[in-house]
Amino acid sequence: MSAGSALSGAASWPTGLRRAAALVVVAVAAALLAPAPPVQAAAGAPSDWAATCSSKALGLGEVDVRLADELDDDRNPDGSPVRVRPDGRGRHVPVIMVHGWVSRSTHDAGRTGTFSSRIDLTANRLGTASGDRSLIGQLQRIPGAAVFTFDYRDYAARWVDDEHLGPALGKVIDCLYARSGEEVVVVGHSMGGLIARHAVNSSSDGEPDRAGKVSTVVTFGTPNTGSLAALLSDAAADAAATTGPALAVVRLLLAGCGRLASDEVETGTLCDKIPPPARTFDSQAGVALRAGSPELAALEPFPRGVTVDALAGDATFTVPRLGWFGTSYETEVGTGDLIVGRGSALDPTATRDTDLTRTVSCAYQLDAARGLRDDILLKVGLISKADVAASPLGAFSGPCFHTSLMRSVELTNEATGAISDDIAARQPVTGRDLLAAPVPASCQHEAGRLTDGALRGLPPNTGDMKLAWKDAAAAEKAKYLRLGDFDGDGRGDALAVLDCYAGGVDWPQILAYYTRARGADGAPALRLSAWNYTTDLVKDPSGERGDVLSMSPAAGSGTTISYVTQQDGDAGCCPTALVTATLGLAGKKITVTDVSVATEQPAATRFLADLAGGRAPDPRLVSSSVSSRAQRDLTTFDDREGLRAALGQAPTCLGLVSPVMAFNDNLYTPNDGGVERVCYVRSPSRASPGAGNVYAFIGLSRVEGDLTAWRVTSWAVGYFDPYFEPGFDRDADLGD
Repeated sequence: MSAGSALSGAASWPTGLRRAAALVVVAVAAALLAPAPPVQAAAGAPSDWAATCSSKALGLGEVDVRLADELDDDRNPDGSPVRVRPDGRGRHVPVIMVHGWVSRSTHDAGRTGTFSSRIDLTANRLGTASGDRSLIGQLQRIPGAAVFTFDYRDYAARWVDDEHLGPALGKVIDCLYARSGEEVVVVGHSMGGLIARHAVNSSSDGEPDRAGKVSTVVTFGTPNTGSLAALLSDAAADAAATTGPALAVVRLLLAGCGRLASDEVETGTLCDKIPPPARTFDSQAGVALRAGSPELAALEPFPRGVTVDALAGDATFTVPRLGWFGTSYETEVGTGDLIVGRGSALDPTATRDTDLTRTVSCAYQLDAARGLRDDILLKVGLISKADVAASPLGAFSGPCFHTSLMRSVELTNEATGAISDDIAARQPVTGRDLLAAPVPASCQHEAGRLTDGALRGLPPNTGDMKLAWKDAAAAEKAKYLRLGDFDGDGRGDALAVLDCYAGGVDWPQILAYYTRARGADGAPALRLSAWNYTTDLVKDPSGERGDVLSMSPAAGSGTTISYVTQQDGDAGCCPTALVTATLGLAGKKITVTDVSVATEQPAATRFLADLAGGRAPDPRLVSSSVSSRAQRDLTTFDDREGLRAALGQAPTCLGLVSPVMAFNDNLYTPNDGGVERVCYVRSPSRASPGAGNVYAFIGLSRVEGDLTAWRVTSWAVGYFDPYFEPGFDRDADLGD
């Protein structure tokens, strides 16, 4: 059936329905084809990018790339004009607006651009939209959003792989990414979403795609699997109408405009200004947009790592069960936004990841009898306006229509939220954020989320978990919290220390890296990227305690950390090994390099070596009284040969709770100061059982104010045979 024969059957329709049918193509094409004057670059840092990334600078022909104007009549809720401002980091994020087929993106006071119309429509029939600003104006209200327009209207009849479309947008993305240092956001209406899809999937700078340069793509009514409108050429429309109810409804409405292929028909409506469908839809782009076209099939899904927020209109028509064109349909017929079907706009195969979708829904009435009944019931107050399907006349100017999607409160709020969330996810993690941070399952506690810096809701008497810096003195907070870019992505992260208490004891402190990311719902979320007990950072020593002493910047994005932990034989209260290491964040793992461990061993070895060599010990290592006593024993001890042989051995060091120390406290009674560790050497020769070997014991303690320095505070020498000490495992504690 031709357009003309379809019109003849429409003569008996109600006047309102004929007017609605006449407006469907009018609304489609008028919004797509209206002219738009140029804009002037806005002031501020993004204006410099606009000059460098202009069409002329990039060699894009007649493509028009501009920084969107700030319009004085785009208003904030308080009535003040919208103005672009940086985000909390003092930076701007490029947002590129890409219009649909035979439309435009430029933004000026004439408001003829796709994204320049006021947001003045809502699907809530009980509500209203204020229309204070356009979508571009609304995005300019987001701190950090620098909105650019990409206008390809002179090349609109070409497919997305034309050098002036997808490849050109790719060049703009590359340029703005390089100039801003920020991943770019792209907003595409209709075919603009397909152009974005081509651009993001194209190789760039040796990479297979631009996933590293684009963070979010928002699409309005993008025909991922084809467009209803692309089937509306004279030949295609009639054939398509017999294949499904949606096409039949659209075709029925289009027939009201008469024979659009004829330039001589004057209807007295906007239909007179629409070019014949064949003239538009049989272009290269129109053919490619038909469902099942090889061009659509060749488009790759958006690459992983790019968040896609797909928005769609969903107009549902109530129609009589008697079908048109010899077919019979169900009562409710969904037509998407009358140009792109809902399933096409939200097609999951267009993306590789789980992404976001939002639909604005509208109901319309094509059943004259039911419409009259609803009108009567509404007037007498028996039903609500929200329960009544609207007249089809409103389908082509309502929030669900293809070119009106950017005027919909529901969809523009979703787009604004997605972009706001994207920019918010780039903001640095703060100490305040950590007060509600997620914490891992550790120290016998289940995973959870902090409240005001502490894990709440734990069973009574089971311990606690909290941020170590939360209750620390002001001067101590810095050693428990460090902020910086630890994963090299240019965004601020946090390295925090967690205290944990369970089972009646303090557990090793936990080191937790936090980054900001977008959650499954697209909202910015604090992510626990990696964590570890301090005692698990290095294998030796690795005690039961691990108390952080300091954190400071290291080369690159690293952190130098110092902490104390227990050596073998240390009491639980008193760790003596000082560990210093450089930490890094690599994905979900903590890297540990440049490890050094400060213990008493070097000081003990040097002291004993001085004695064995006949030298006076370094006075920085030992007091004169202890040094004199040790040197005297070298000349007065009855087994001087055994003692000298013992001094030539490598020392073995023990904690004060080692079994050998527990019942020989006379061997480490301090001569000068306290004792924290004891080291001993033993003569290598063995006497007969019971005779004992020569042992030299030295007690050591750390120098006050310097945990890396140790000092000898005690000296004892004598015979000691572990064979006669009950409960002492000689091989385990003293070796062979």
